[in-house]
Amino acid sequence: MNFAKLQHSFAATAEKTGLLGTLFWWDLGNDRVDHGKLLEHAQAAGLEPALLPSPVKPAAAFRRAWRSAAHRLESDLLLRQIVETPDQLVVGVVKEKSDVTNLGLRYEVLARASFDKMTCGLSILEKHPVIDALPVLFQHYPAITTEDIRAMVLAFVKKSGLFIRHAGGVYFIPPRLSQTLGALTEVLRCIGPNTVWS
Repeated sequence: MNFAKLQHSFAATAEKTGLLGTLFWWDLGNDRVDHGKLLEHAQAAGLEPALLPSPVKPAAAFRRAWRSAAHRLESDLLLRQIVETPDQLVVGVVKEKSDVTNLGLRYEVLARASFDKMTCGLSILEKHPVIDALPVLFQHYPAITTEDIRAMVLAFVKKSGLFIRHAGGVYFIPPRLSQTLGALTEVLRCIGPNTVWS
């Protein structure tokens, strides 16, 4: 970081406004909020809707659900996308086997699930505990989650702030964005067990 440039910026700003800026860092909890409710919180706090994450589309929610389900598999199993067309997305639980004779790998599909992009319907084609968990996960992921909130905050600080540490974590927000920062911290406090320092 160029401290001389930062120092000059501080001095110029302090001369005009008396406020040098705000140090900002945060710790996100386990957030899950409906996009409409997030929009309500943003409007109440005065946060521009353009800063919010977009609503999660059904196909994206299904992708998130099956990627989450993949973390629940035993070590010799995989959850893989089999096909995606304009109409559907099919994933399967796959068992990987070594083919010593041909020095390769073989895959056995144990169970599949299909997501219909037109109707947003989820079909379990064969039973398996991981595939059976997809409907519950699919109901969870249309909401805005911690990952979306983290991306929203990072987009704001990367566009608007200065990194105080090389690895991030603490950011300097210029005074012209104090109102936006205040609105953002209010939204973060309203949507979940998030801690904000500024």
